Amino acid sequence: MTKPISLRLDDQLAGQLATIAALTDRPKTWHIEQALRDYLARETEFLEAVDVGIQAEEAGDMVDHAVILEDMRERRERRKAATQ
Repeated sequence: MTKPISLRLDDQLAGQLATIAALTDRPKTWHIEQALRDYLARETEFLEAVDVGIQAEEAGDMVDHAVILEDMRERRERRKAATQ
């Protein structure tokens, strides 16, 4: 089942949508649905990753930022020394 919605687009975005719809011979609604599906998938993935991070922090399973920076500095120095 589908539900109708209303959407306002600025002229540039509406023009781009009309162009891609014409070039692909697909309706504008198809492109809007694809874009919304992609956006919702990315947002869902991001929110799930944030939740994993929150759970890790609550469990104390974190590494201090300064430790990470020091490790990166040391690795960079080792790579530099290896190429000399």
